Amino acid sequence: MSFYKREMQIKKMHPGELEEEAERIVEAFYNYLKHEKGLSEETALEHKNQIGFFANSYFIGYEEKSLLKVTGSDIEDYLGNWYIRKVWNSSKSDVRSILVAFKKFCKFLHERGYVEKEQLDNLLAACKNPQREWFAITKRGQEIFRAIS
Repeated sequence: MSFYKREMQIKKMHPGELEEEAERIVEAFYNYLKHEKGLSEETALEHKNQIGFFANSYFIGYEEKSLLKVTGSDIEDYLGNWYIRKVWNSSKSDVRSILVAFKKFCKFLHERGYVEKEQLDNLLAACKNPQREWFAITKRGQEIFRAIS
């Protein structure tokens, strides 16, 4: 049984536990990028910060879920709705860099046994194919979609 499946069987975690778990996962992601994938300090830190912001500001703060339970729909809602409404200086380059960070993070989760292949495919599909409806909620979102598609 994978770690993810075991995690799904555990009772709901408290916000403090979710934050501690997210911190450990994000730090492990950073080390994976820097030491195993050979990314530069700057690039690894950028990806770490993108996923850390997602984890702490949206996933734990808004969804109150474990980072190990991320789905393609979560990514879509974050980028197409929450992020463009809450981060006022968001831009098309932000969305592109976040998508790159998510792709790397999803592959990390799979390589570490946190997610199964089917879930990885779902997560990567959400990262590869930003949908117009993600961004339709705001005018700025529509502008971002046109710029990245």
